[in-house]
Order: sequence, then structure tokens, then C-alpha cells
Amino acid sequence: MRAVRVLVDDIQSCYAALGVIHTAWNYIATVFADEKIGITATSTRTDDEDLMVYMQVTADIPGIEILSKLLSKISQLQNVQEARRLR
Repeated sequence: MRAVRVLVDDIQSCYAALGVIHTAWNYIATVFADEKIGITATSTRTDDEDLMVYMQVTADIPGIEILSKLLSKISQLQNVQEARRLR
């Protein structure tokens, strides 16, 4: 299993990113579906102390090339500071 974390700079961006994430969920799900990857879990949370919003997507991704392609597409979304693999 692999997961992705999205980080932003401040609380305003945090809530904006949550809005983007929820608005863009169909796009994100489509990105995964286009690669025939099933999402097994998702979660979002905000951290007021760190001024961050986190979205974690867990999925079975068959290879590093596909993971790289997914992260690249997600990184292109507005207000996304970072999209990366979690270990």
C-alpha cells in the first residue's frame, strides 16, 4: 500500500485546499480509475497548529512508474504544495 500527503502554507490555504480536494475528488478518482487502480481508503484532516491540511489516499499501485504519473497529475492541482509517497 502507498499513500499521498498534500501540504499547504497556512490555514487559509488549508481550507482552500480542502475545498480543492473535495471539488477535485472526481478528477483524482478519475486519475486512479484511468490507471485501473482501486482506492482502498481516503482520509482528510486539518492541523491548525501546523496550518496544514492532509489528504491521504491508500491504494494498491502496481509500480513506481504509475505512482510517479499519479503524483505528477495530482501535483498539478491548484493549491497543492506537495504530493508524495508516504512510507
